Amino acid sequence: MASRVRIDGLAAEVMKGLTQYADLASDSMKSAVKKAGATVRKEIQSNAPKNTGAYAKSWSVKKVQESA
Repeated sequence: MASRVRIDGLAAEVMKGLTQYADLASDSMKSAVKKAGATVRKEIQSNAPKNTGAYAKSWSVKKVQESA
């Protein structure tokens, strides 16, 4: 059930809701990017030349910068 909010507390409640949404969206985006990076790495490794295998093994995924 929804809780009652006085008009002077409305801005704080809206900001709380927006912060929660931003956290959820950020976590979902981080998860999707991590999954996509792993998928691309596997695809590159499987399509790389197989002479010695060193080139294929050299591919990795790393986080360079996190902005959110």
